[in-house]
Amino acid sequence: MHLIVFAAAVAAAAAASTPAPDCHCDLALAHERPPLVIYELPGEWYGGCEPFLEIDCLQECTVRRDELESVGAWEADIGDGTTVGQVACATLGRDEPHGIHSVLAGALCGLPLASEGVGLREPLCCLDGNAVQC
Repeated sequence: MHLIVFAAAVAAAAAASTPAPDCHCDLALAHERPPLVIYELPGEWYGGCEPFLEIDCLQECTVRRDELESVGAWEADIGDGTTVGQVACATLGRDEPHGIHSVLAGALCGLPLASEGVGLREPLCCLDGNAVQC
């Protein structure tokens, strides 16, 4: 009986120390140090955490970005009448009336963010905490 309890405890500890498989995708501002994440791209990751899957994760981030572009980019409604741009401007916390460009970044299972290139095609313009047309 003690052996079964011990084996269960070891298995639970191993599961707790293993990160859950996750491909975290963000729109960020690269000129900030460290890069400032202004919007997290939601999505599911069905891969694992093996280092060789990092390329697949970055490709998944590109797919998520392209999906967001297809439904309105900064103007995409994420519920309750809130747009992606509103969330990004609130996160940014300052006015950017002339526009800033985002980068796409991804991280596999808690690894540091890696840049995957251009974020959304259109710049983000913020005024008084709201997204506005540039």
